Amino acid sequence: MPERVEAVYSLDGAETIPVQGLEPTDVIIRFTEDDQAIYVFNRDGLPARVHRLDYRTGERQLWREFMPADTTEVSITGPR
Repeated sequence: MPERVEAVYSLDGAETIPVQGLEPTDVIIRFTEDDQAIYVFNRDGLPARVHRLDYRTGERQLWREFMPADTTEVSITGPR
C-alpha cells in the first residue's frame, strides 16, 4: 500500500507544505480559524476524538471528544 501523503497548497503559488503528524486513520475536517493548524479525527473509535494538528510540526492536541448518548446502533467500521 502506498504511503499517504497530504499537503497544503497555496492559491498564490507559495511553497507547498507537507502535512506532518497524520496517522493512517485520521480524517481531515478543516483548517483552524487562524489557518495555523487543521482539525482531524480518528474514524475508527468512540468517543470520536478531534485533535488540533499543527500541520507544519506534527504537534497534536486533543480539542474535543464526542460520544453519542446511545451507542447501540453505532457502527465504527464501514467503507473508507
